[in-house]
Amino acid sequence: RQQIFKTLFRKWIDSRPAAPSGVFTIPQLGVSYTYNNDTISAKVLRFFAVWDDRGALYGEKRPFVVHYYLADDSVEVLEVSEPNSGRDPFPVFLRRQPLPNKPLEVDALGPTKSTTTYTHKDFVVGQYVKVYNRDFYLYDADNFTKAWYIENEGMSAADFPEIDVE
Repeated sequence: RQQIFKTLFRKWIDSRPAAPSGVFTIPQLGVSYTYNNDTISAKVLRFFAVWDDRGALYGEKRPFVVHYYLADDSVEVLEVSEPNSGRDPFPVFLRRQPLPNKPLEVDALGPTKSTTTYTHKDFVVGQYVKVYNRDFYLYDADNFTKAWYIENEGMSAADFPEIDVE
């Protein structure tokens, strides 16, 4: 049953239309920005992840979708709502923002070090990404993401293995 849902979800994700083309205008500021599918601002890398929290009391394995925005190196984490899971459909786990890749060190005077954030090179299928002290295992990516990594980062199809997370 979960496999059917996962297959239908994957088909729905891959069949979604591309970002629209057009002009974005803020008349109060006199700003106009023309965008289309070829600009980097319309490119989003989509990864399929799982958070395995079964070590905690009442923990479970929960599926997520991780979006990495190439335009500003920000990350968004969305929870995949499973039917009859007993959970309210609350899809946004982490809103779009830069995601720090190391914990912030703080003393009495404030932060002691500057923070660094994740880049597209840190997102690798088969590896973990830490989202505020939660380990998300990236087990797959959509077709655009795979093609983008192959074209821009010199990866091959072998770098995207089929991983079963059941």
